[in-house]
Amino acid sequence: MAKRIACLWIVAAGIIFFLFPFPGQTAFEKAAGPAVPPDRIMINLPQESDGNEMPAVAFMHARHNESVEGDCTRCHVQKDQTVVFKFQRTDQPASMDLYHDNCIVCHEQQKDAGQPAGPTTAQCRSCHGAIVPDPAPGTQWEKIDFDRSLHYIHEVSDHIVSPDNPSDPDNCNACHHRYDEAKQRIVTERGTESACIYCHKEVQTDDGVRSIRDASHDACVACHLTQKNQDVKAGPVECSGCHRADVRAEMPVVPDAPRMKRNQPDAVFMTGGTTGKDKAVYRMSPVVFDHKQHETAAASCRVCHHESLESCSQCHTPAGDEKGGFVRLEQAMHAQTDSASCVGCHTQETRKTDCAGCHDVMPRARMTENSCQVCHNDPDRTVVHDPEMKKMRADTFVAAASDQYQPVMPKDIPETVTIGVLSDAYQPSRFPHKKVMDGIARRVEDSDLANTFHKNQQTLCMGCHHNSPSSLTPPDCAACHAVPGDGRPTSALGIPDLKTAYHGQCMGCHEKMEIAAVPSTDCQICHEKK
Repeated sequence: MAKRIACLWIVAAGIIFFLFPFPGQTAFEKAAGPAVPPDRIMINLPQESDGNEMPAVAFMHARHNESVEGDCTRCHVQKDQTVVFKFQRTDQPASMDLYHDNCIVCHEQQKDAGQPAGPTTAQCRSCHGAIVPDPAPGTQWEKIDFDRSLHYIHEVSDHIVSPDNPSDPDNCNACHHRYDEAKQRIVTERGTESACIYCHKEVQTDDGVRSIRDASHDACVACHLTQKNQDVKAGPVECSGCHRADVRAEMPVVPDAPRMKRNQPDAVFMTGGTTGKDKAVYRMSPVVFDHKQHETAAASCRVCHHESLESCSQCHTPAGDEKGGFVRLEQAMHAQTDSASCVGCHTQETRKTDCAGCHDVMPRARMTENSCQVCHNDPDRTVVHDPEMKKMRADTFVAAASDQYQPVMPKDIPETVTIGVLSDAYQPSRFPHKKVMDGIARRVEDSDLANTFHKNQQTLCMGCHHNSPSSLTPPDCAACHAVPGDGRPTSALGIPDLKTAYHGQCMGCHEKMEIAAVPSTDCQICHEKK
């Protein structure tokens, strides 16, 4: 009996420690809070040594900025002819006394002057833990993506000057730098430029590299502010200018921004592991990657190069490596749910309106051999060791690649198809087959991705005729989808019956492609009542 009670105590203790592993901490993370406006800065200092702690302060930056008429120096100090975006300090750590001595004094001065003012002494809860209303939809804080358009605008600006090389026509060194271990200082060097986030992470690193937030504000906002003080048109200095989607939409956009200048290749010869005696051949046909074409399709280099501008195989090896988080090269290229992978990025594109009508409603099947051959496009698997030979082979292959499109002859496309196998309460449906086919073709004709994978227009037929071999005379839908009364189960192996298949395919396509002229809820547009 005693042994049984002891066991129960052990189990109970285990449950308690699972739910409450440490005093004041639960085993479950709190749910993410509501979205916040871009001007809301959460001030949450480390706990004081005496154990007393107040809730964080939601500081409304825009309201304070307006009250001081945009004078940043009222709260921020100046150093080296620029503003330091820390509150009333440069490199010193923040403290409770720093905020109380400055914020409360300012509030009291405003109050004495008869001006609207914030809380004063003994009104602690007016700042700490105050309830702040959620932002209106579309006005919450968002990250800004420094895309090719923004980069080009900065690259050609006449007002941005590189401190190390004022004659630099491209302004690269005004922003891009690297840390030289030998010289123990920051240096600029053409050809080594990379995205800020590669070095400046979400939080400050252990070796003192500033967070991306601090680095961006110290560099970008300070530069904008300096330009504005010189009556030069510049980027935003308000939080909403970068971090609110509706305000950011007013930024100028260069739709066809020229290619960035980073000595990047036009084409890349990409391979995986090797096999055979003396590793004579590649395991898979090589991929000749059109790097230049993908640059025009991507918003920035970070779409693919998410950690550095090194080649993918430097981190993602065929066997997996610690540098790449043990994600193998094959996984890095083919993960369907990761936007940084080739297949994942392509999958995201298929969810866009012009593509989703086919891709979103068709069954999720494994990639076919034909799909593999689109990317693994060089049939010669002979191993190439010389980097110059790889470059030459890639450039030659891309230059010789054919953009020839094989259309389906109009005579092979039925004008209409009468669907009457299920007609009961409604008349048979006269499906405008050619009109639909032409409409889909127009939707995808401007997509480089679609034209790469759909070089034969017959591929578009597979959107509806999804599980049959590619053919101009595919089998009837009823060949797979059961008709009530034909003796087959109506949901065999997860295959919907014919009525469900028609409605799911047609109505799903109309909704995904936003075809307003044919609402999916109007039955008689497709088949009149008898």
